[in-house]
Amino acid sequence: MTASTFLSRLASLVPRPRANTVVYSGVLAGNATGRKKVAPKTAKTKRVLDSSWAALMRHSYGIDVLSCRKCNGRMRFVAVILKRSEVKRILQHLCMWSDPLPLEPARGPPEYPDELDFP
Repeated sequence: MTASTFLSRLASLVPRPRANTVVYSGVLAGNATGRKKVAPKTAKTKRVLDSSWAALMRHSYGIDVLSCRKCNGRMRFVAVILKRSEVKRILQHLCMWSDPLPLEPARGPPEYPDELDFP
């Protein structure tokens, strides 16, 4: 067997992208008329979707952001503070405030030589 023949036979075994690898036919097919008589009934459970930021952090990174590090209790929201002066006042009270670093002035694009020598 040549290498190209082997590769063509091997490539034919790879399933199509985004397609099921198990396809049912007959009464087990998805829209078959006799499916209700043959297939087992599934229990209808109502799922509650929790898309809060805390649930997304727990699902994505595996960390519980609402658990207290000191007592392992549950934290809750008290307020959302958007004013910079209020945030600064609270963080200064907690000894957690530091002045932000000064912004550097913007720079132009880097200069490249007119001709580049490639080996």
